Amino acid sequence: MNKNEIISSGLLELYALGLTSPGETAQVQEWAGLSPEIKQEIEAIEMSLELYARAHSAEPSPLIKHKILSQVAQDDHGNIYNISPVTNGTPQSDIYRVPVSLKWAAAAIFIMLAGSIVLTYSYYNKYRSANRELQLARQKIDEQNQASLAMKTDMNVMADKNSLPVVLKGTPHAPDALAKRPS
Repeated sequence: MNKNEIISSGLLELYALGLTSPGETAQVQEWAGLSPEIKQEIEAIEMSLELYARAHSAEPSPLIKHKILSQVAQDDHGNIYNISPVTNGTPQSDIYRVPVSLKWAAAAIFIMLAGSIVLTYSYYNKYRSANRELQLARQKIDEQNQASLAMKTDMNVMADKNSLPVVLKGTPHAPDALAKRPS
């Protein structure tokens, strides 16, 4: 299809109304990405639909508005939240107040989240410190095991019944020196 056929097909109007299938929606979005004229046509259609809706809109009666707001304020379990409109005179500027209890709940959740982050960071640092100390302790134990093994080897030589001690006398420079060594 060329651009003129796409524009005159009516598919863009259906897309602007939200009545296209997922496949058609993807196709129209692809066309809009590829062609600035199709994108402009979609924007023009959406603008004309908006103008039409505003021209033919009707203000709901206060009773209906109150019923709708009360239904919106109820959750699935029947709990009613005090959501009331605060107006400054124009219908488009309605502002809804959030109940104080929900604000306190949000604040409590935020405080618990911050506390949880601080505790997690603290415990992680303690873990890293303990892990470093453990590595140092293991290294010292390995050194002690090696020294113990060397000492055991020397002790085995001394305790061997086949070894004979040899006495080494001093030299002329150190006549009082004496050493004893196994043979």
